[in-house]
Amino acid sequence: MSHTQNCGSLKILVVDDLPVNQGLLKIYLEQLGHQTDTADNGEQALKKLRDESFDFCFMDIMMPVMDGIQTTKIIRKEISEKIPIVAVTANMDVDVKEKCLDVGMNDCLPKPINREVLEEVILAHI
Repeated sequence: MSHTQNCGSLKILVVDDLPVNQGLLKIYLEQLGHQTDTADNGEQALKKLRDESFDFCFMDIMMPVMDGIQTTKIIRKEISEKIPIVAVTANMDVDVKEKCLDVGMNDCLPKPINREVLEEVILAHI
């Protein structure tokens, strides 16, 4: 039995330009009992976040069209100050993590994603 059962089923938006990364996150999140939707870039993410209500967002940093940093700035300014946004990145340099937190992200997860860490991050921010 999974720990995230404690927080019920969340509606989570996964923002990543690579289908393989989206797919892996979707599988893990659905195994943990959550509903997921995906966006391929920041522009798509903003549209979905404006049209629907989500409980949580995993945001890739490096994407075409609009990256995760720019997207998060707009989310925080125009859509929601409350939704937990967790960066997902292969680049875990200190300045990258700092930049993520500076624009209002709640946390940073390294790629490749580890399911147990994913679960802990969700529980920590809801």
